[in-house]
Amino acid sequence: MNVEVKKIGDEEYKIIENWWTQRKWPKIPKDMLPERGYISFVDGEPIFAGWVYKDETSNYGMFEWGVSSPSADPKARGVGFKALMDHVFQCAFESGVRHLLTFTNSEKFVSRLEGCGFNVADQDVRLLVVNFSEE
Repeated sequence: MNVEVKKIGDEEYKIIENWWTQRKWPKIPKDMLPERGYISFVDGEPIFAGWVYKDETSNYGMFEWGVSSPSADPKARGVGFKALMDHVFQCAFESGVRHLLTFTNSEKFVSRLEGCGFNVADQDVRLLVVNFSEE
């Protein structure tokens, strides 16, 4: 299998928006996403994507909005996920991240993340957000 990971641009974002729609997930506005967004391709097909948030004043980062192609072959999905996470870890480390955190309520995704080196740090957590308007 030929595997490639690249930075998410406008074209890739449109692909990912389609994945969110197919999964009936809300679309994440581009202005909420950091520049450190990556997408894996297996044999030329887009497979898995996610973003790394990094505060430049600390060594803490977050991997968020991980999503895969709903129509991807399970084997390709596994290969694409591994390639993406290897790339994310390398880029995060090179940018100074020493503690990478993520959130999910998917047991299947937890299992995949543990396979990459994440450890479960908490359970039954709720994600809360406040949106500030420019008014």
